[in-house]
Amino acid sequence: MRKHFVIPFTTLFFLLLFSTCIGPGALVKLSNQRYLDTEGFYETVAFGSRSRLITLPVYANNQDIPLDLVWDTGASYSVVTADVVARLQVDTVTTISIRDSQGNSKPLPVVLIDSLKIGNVVFKETLAVVADYGPDNPLICVAPDGILGANVMQLCHWKVDYEDSTFTITDDWSRFTELEGQEGQNMSTHPFMGQPKISYYADSTRQKRVLMDSGFGGFIDINDKAVPAESTFWQDRAYASV
Repeated sequence: MRKHFVIPFTTLFFLLLFSTCIGPGALVKLSNQRYLDTEGFYETVAFGSRSRLITLPVYANNQDIPLDLVWDTGASYSVVTADVVARLQVDTVTTISIRDSQGNSKPLPVVLIDSLKIGNVVFKETLAVVADYGPDNPLICVAPDGILGANVMQLCHWKVDYEDSTFTITDDWSRFTELEGQEGQNMSTHPFMGQPKISYYADSTRQKRVLMDSGFGGFIDINDKAVPAESTFWQDRAYASV
């Protein structure tokens, strides 16, 4: 039997902080610089799993020791800690005002990382928000170096194999021949932030443009107003927290 540790909502709050919408400006221009420095690849990479979150070793700026990052589709941008910034010796290129789920705003520095390498695949000119977890944040035990966000993921195609704990990454979707004949789920993404949005049904009520967030620790977050009060969806809520 598999055992899972559920991350407290106070921890998830940190991950969700980077899932909010961000306006145009210098950050948009810088974000458009990112690109793949590898072509014609079909790469399989092992990943880890802690507290229901996928973690991935990522080599930054040709360093020998990889960064330990959460693979988070819900994060608009990648995130690194101040310790990583000091280790990589990268400079701040701009600042960004981040609004959390409680409506609070805080300015944070943004750095430009020259290269991120996953397996043999290299991502160039990646923006990362700089944030410190603080000594009491449980995320230190999950991914001590930060978050790999959607701004990296949207540059290529990813297949996640949870049984083998591997990613397959490619720049050519047609190379996923094992997926031929299988049914897929349509997604929409932001032009430069890349967060995937899907639609699904809660009983007979369609939920539109729902964020598919791999950093949410195994929960489903649904707006009560999106499902009619008389829906059978609410008949058994013993599992729900209030």
